[in-house]
Amino acid sequence: MRLFEPYSPSVAGSAAALYCSAPTVDTGTKVIHPTPEESKARAQLIKELSGGKFEVEVFLSGNVPAVVPPSFDLSSFRAAAALSGPFEFYSRFKMGGDYDFKKNGHPEYAQFGNWAAGLYAHETGWLGLEVLQRGAGGYQELVQTKAYLSTYGHWYNFGSELTGDAPEDTREIEKGWRAAERAEPPPVLEIDFDMRVQEPDADWSQDSGGEPPLPDTP
Repeated sequence: MRLFEPYSPSVAGSAAALYCSAPTVDTGTKVIHPTPEESKARAQLIKELSGGKFEVEVFLSGNVPAVVPPSFDLSSFRAAAALSGPFEFYSRFKMGGDYDFKKNGHPEYAQFGNWAAGLYAHETGWLGLEVLQRGAGGYQELVQTKAYLSTYGHWYNFGSELTGDAPEDTREIEKGWRAAERAEPPPVLEIDFDMRVQEPDADWSQDSGGEPPLPDTP
């Protein structure tokens, strides 16, 4: 099993934790570094999000998780977010959902899953950061009860830094949200509303049967 420890005790809990994604080995936990495919996927993700802007790319280099699933497609992910409502969000990010990246034996993608949830929430345009973080805390506290610890606090204690979720997960969600804030916006879909209903050819009548011929396009 691949193990991935994203935070060092010297970093966790500090402001720097929001921008530190490099795996560390000073915790005594065995760290598996990204595969070449995962590193390539991360580089591609940063490139797409930055839109070629150097300062944004530098920011994202310290923001995007070190391990990115090679199958991740940013374009379709953003398109889904733009059309997402509360039900779609929940069904996609719940355990076993389409965006549960750690399913099928991939615990190394847990960090990315939280980061992606923050990015996705920002792209919806309606889901706020704290609401998302506390929603994740509620899911942890009420649904994933075996993973919940009392030190996580409670999701309903607004005003507290504790959200009911693991602190590292809460931080990763915020990092995804901040990435979306700095990223280049996705391209706007252009829809041609200049559509006309073509009239059938004047020589055709219903008595003649068959489909009416369409007039020649000018």
